[in-house]
Amino acid sequence: MGTLIELASSTLDTLGHLISRPAGQALTMTSPTRPSETPLDVKTAIQATRRTVESVLFYATTQLAAWVTTPELLDVGAGADPEASEEMTMGDSASVNHGERRSARRESTVMTERMRRGLTGEISSELKVVLEKARTVLAKSQPTSEKQSTVDIAGVLLTFLNQRVICST
Repeated sequence: MGTLIELASSTLDTLGHLISRPAGQALTMTSPTRPSETPLDVKTAIQATRRTVESVLFYATTQLAAWVTTPELLDVGAGADPEASEEMTMGDSASVNHGERRSARRESTVMTERMRRGLTGEISSELKVVLEKARTVLAKSQPTSEKQSTVDIAGVLLTFLNQRVICST
């Protein structure tokens, strides 16, 4: 999740730099080698960068939502209980320490849940900051790209994050 948030943030910085340039300006100073080639211009770069930001933010938000609603997705070997298989192989000697292991497992589960909630809150806050930044930058990029959708995807994701993810933690 941290990588996705960092990717979105750095792509937003790139988009911010592109927005400050004239839409028809070429990004490269070299002339095309073939007559059919045209240099990449700012307008095209803004459109591609904007799509990238929207995709990364969408993916990050949905992954966080999946993590919050289905925390077992992150458990190593989801569904597998290594202690249960150990008990089967050890037979009677395992039943002596069964209560101690169950207590330790319960404490471990409580600590894991607390840590998950803390991390989820921290990640949600970071994602929320990036979505708010994206909302501003994407709105600024809208006039320079004519064929882009007018849907405020960052606003939609921010609302989803607030209503479905943050309130669930």
